[in-house]
Amino acid sequence: MAAGALLARRHHLEELNRSTELLLDYQAVIDLARATGQEEHGRDLLTHYRSLGAGSLAVSEWTLDDLELEGVARVLNGLQLRALSEVSVPARPGHVYLVFEHEGDRAAIERNLTLALGKERVQSQGMVLDVAIDLPTLRSMGLGFLPERLNALADQGWQLWLRPENKPIPATRILDNLTDIRGVRGVIFGGLPNEAVGYPRELREAALWLDGHNLRVGYVELSPEVQQKGIQTVARTIPHRVVRVMAVVPAHQARLMPETVVSMYSLGARERNLRLLYLRPYTTPWREVGDLSATNQALIQGLSRELAGRTGPASTFPLSDQRPGPLLALGLGLVSMGILSGAFLLLLEIVPLRPTLVYALIGLGAGGVAAWSFLGLPPAGRLLLCLLSSIALPVLGMVVSFPFLEAVGARRSLGSVLTGSIGLTIRVTLISLAGAMMSAALLYETPVLLGLTLFRGVKLLSLAVPLAVLAFYVARLGGRKELMQVLNLDLKLWHALGLGLLAMLGLLYVLRTGNVGAPGSEGAAMEMERALRRFLDAVMGVRPRFKEFVLGHPAMMLAPVLLWVGWRRLVWLALVAAAVGQASLVDTFAHLHTPVAVSLVRTFLGLLVGWGVGLLAALIVVALARILKRFWPALPHSPPGNGAAHARITSPEQAVTA
Repeated sequence: MAAGALLARRHHLEELNRSTELLLDYQAVIDLARATGQEEHGRDLLTHYRSLGAGSLAVSEWTLDDLELEGVARVLNGLQLRALSEVSVPARPGHVYLVFEHEGDRAAIERNLTLALGKERVQSQGMVLDVAIDLPTLRSMGLGFLPERLNALADQGWQLWLRPENKPIPATRILDNLTDIRGVRGVIFGGLPNEAVGYPRELREAALWLDGHNLRVGYVELSPEVQQKGIQTVARTIPHRVVRVMAVVPAHQARLMPETVVSMYSLGARERNLRLLYLRPYTTPWREVGDLSATNQALIQGLSRELAGRTGPASTFPLSDQRPGPLLALGLGLVSMGILSGAFLLLLEIVPLRPTLVYALIGLGAGGVAAWSFLGLPPAGRLLLCLLSSIALPVLGMVVSFPFLEAVGARRSLGSVLTGSIGLTIRVTLISLAGAMMSAALLYETPVLLGLTLFRGVKLLSLAVPLAVLAFYVARLGGRKELMQVLNLDLKLWHALGLGLLAMLGLLYVLRTGNVGAPGSEGAAMEMERALRRFLDAVMGVRPRFKEFVLGHPAMMLAPVLLWVGWRRLVWLALVAAAVGQASLVDTFAHLHTPVAVSLVRTFLGLLVGWGVGLLAALIVVALARILKRFWPALPHSPPGNGAAHARITSPEQAVTA
């Protein structure tokens, strides 16, 4: 109940943070107009895209190539400069000369280059800038912004997101250049160094400058190995200014139809708190859609239609209190006690204790957690409690359901067994769900909702739950002697092949487990699986997880059916698969940047669809068992509904016989 209250508070914050902004890459639009021979209509193209739903522009710093292509300046070396009779500037070897047409552009570039290189290396003589630097180095640098041109875009109604590059000068001097530009909503750091402005020593100063000027900072959703250097520090310093950004790599987008890209962006906005969708137009048309104009219209207009009622300026989360108030501390304390209680109940399944010792341990634990909560649970301690909850509660849910599982498997009629299987799945799922909700409720800060704080230990969780359930079940069948009987079996070739197949499946399961992925990659999924995912997203709104509705819940329903048909030796395999599904259910809530409402809907749909798949699988198993019994009567079969055959095993001899 305490976890539900804390998650309701989180849900309220997530509902306030729904406004999603469509951000168009300015340079990509200009390059498209230039490539299609419509350079003079680039402004008309921008206006057209704005009418389709794009509301803001991402503008990178100008480069030498941009100055030349836009006709802002000519880039010359010493020999080329001497050939110009109208220029009386002395030419020096190793220097680069920029000849401008307009004074405003020259002044802006001179100011930016002086900041980056120093006054002694940038000399102005009339409309010519003499830059003491080699040409390749200057071509790789960002030359800053041209305020006059950007102010013209702002006057047309565009909101701007600027992409400043980090340079070896004070961070505040770089950012001070942004104050002359109107209509700036925020920054998304850019440039070849892939660094936040201020990296490595002035990140805090850069963050406080942005906060003081009421500017937001875009945090691009990327895998950790390619994430911008220093962006985490900036985001943690001013989390109330951070907006999560999604961008699809152009090379990847070119291989996908517009409707597929729309579904990817829409999914990110609904399920990953992505509030700034970074769009680049297609450069080649899709024949199924039409010409290039129709292709880009399908992208922008389709996304605007998909997010109808949710588009607007990108929203942010409010700044959360660093120290919880009394009510929040009470809720955290109750949740922590609930997690420790679940772990303690699981411990009692292993080591029976005297009642007096149990009560003493409960009292000590409750008092310690209460004091810890009111003093303030550190993030590291809460993360450990989350991991404990994510492992202990799913295992507990399955272990305490073993007697019910055996009772259902001993029923007389198939209908009663199937009904009991559904009840078994509900019992176990509710206990796992309690653990998942308590785990998610402990982490409430804004960095958690932004995906800056990640749940660690997903792979450990995914392995520990099935292995622990298997160990408890083996112990229930007879413990050490039963295990030794299995270990002393003569290994046959088909045993080795089976173990090899299980090992490969286990490795694939671990490698594909996690809660971090780059946008557009969709993990390690194959193309057919990605298509199925998109289909389920389109049909169901929220896609249930495959490990739950295809594997875990059907396996949970099959376990009593396997007992009923007499295939007791396969029950352990069904329980391991069922435990994988329960671990996946908890992992759903470990995706901390996913709205809690989405996780709850995903869990419910997974249970619902899993029931359907489980019933179908159960009927197939029953039919197969009857066929085998008819054509191979020599095979050992237990009569359905034989309660004695399915009673709880209490001795190693019974276990070996079974």
